[in-house]
Amino acid sequence: MTLINESDGKRLFGHNSAGYDAIRPPYPGWIFSLLKEQNALYSGARTLEIGAGNGLASRELIKAGVSPLTLLEPDERFAPLLGALAENTPNNVEIRYESFEEASFETPFDLVVIATAFHWLAPETRVKKLAQIVKPKGYVALLWNVFADPSRPDPFHEATYSLLSSLEISPSDRPAQKPFALDKEAREQEFLQDGDFELTFRPPSE
Repeated sequence: MTLINESDGKRLFGHNSAGYDAIRPPYPGWIFSLLKEQNALYSGARTLEIGAGNGLASRELIKAGVSPLTLLEPDERFAPLLGALAENTPNNVEIRYESFEEASFETPFDLVVIATAFHWLAPETRVKKLAQIVKPKGYVALLWNVFADPSRPDPFHEATYSLLSSLEISPSDRPAQKPFALDKEAREQEFLQDGDFELTFRPPSE
């Protein structure tokens, strides 16, 4: 299998934005509760969401009262969905249709949220640029929904593998490797290696 290029992956999901919106499962509520408990998510927080897509995480950020909220989305075909979100909230919401690599920001953010999109950002520059746009003592939160359990058999996957094996795959799902979203040690090392970030995540059981 070959990997989908990061630049191509940024514009894959808007081909059928309404269908994408209809089937995409929500993120668990405990994620946003945890961000609130750790004082990362709060009313009035200047927030950036990278790869807003259909606004799945954006809706939760708006409910939490973040403002101003900047939604960064490289695929303009999501404009109807994101535009509706912005129009139906009193929060200050700005939508920018450009990639993270191309975007520039004048004011740093209290919180940067990247929901199922970090693997589409350029690996060579993504963490360094995040360090430049988040305030001291600010937060970067990476979220994913993982659509399989590597520790359990998946009869559907096994039955359809021959049909799909010739297709390019996401960099988040390399065969015979731990899924990108579940490789906690690798993600932590990427953020810690230059000394620009420290870890503050506490599991919900603590």
